[in-house]
Amino acid sequence: NAPQLVPRRQIKDNADGLFSPGENLIRIADDLDGPFIPRTLRHEAGHMLDRAVGMVKDDGIRKELDLLFKEGSTRRGTKGAYTPRDAGYPENEVRDERIAEALRIYMEHPAYIKQVAPKTAARIRKVFNDHPRVAEWIQFNGIAGLLALGGGASLAAMTGQPAQAQEQ
Repeated sequence: NAPQLVPRRQIKDNADGLFSPGENLIRIADDLDGPFIPRTLRHEAGHMLDRAVGMVKDDGIRKELDLLFKEGSTRRGTKGAYTPRDAGYPENEVRDERIAEALRIYMEHPAYIKQVAPKTAARIRKVFNDHPRVAEWIQFNGIAGLLALGGGASLAAMTGQPAQAQEQ
């Protein structure tokens, strides 16, 4: 499904965007300015990609993931130490937000993530590049161009898995 621009009130918790795994659909707030639309789209695509490979494990890379989340949120205009918990995400969504933001940063700045979060970059490359179906479509050493605007292909179809999220 193609991403949709919708009124912010239609997005849970007044967020900038939302990936709905049941619908395999990304919604983006229609009041975002210029660069925040593709940036939010890439973050939400990160959620979609994460589910397509069966959820990237965050053990051993949580500090790097928090650093990346803080860096990403600071560039968005927030101030101070900022983690998914600081943003108000419940504990069961913290991993998802960390991984989605890391994937967004990898899509936008692959050299940067390899430099500041090398374990995270290596984990992402391993998981995605070794996936039997996703690797046919996406290689994380060259993903920036492919997903610059979200791709649009149904990842559920690529993976042969239902669009619903797998529970850990």
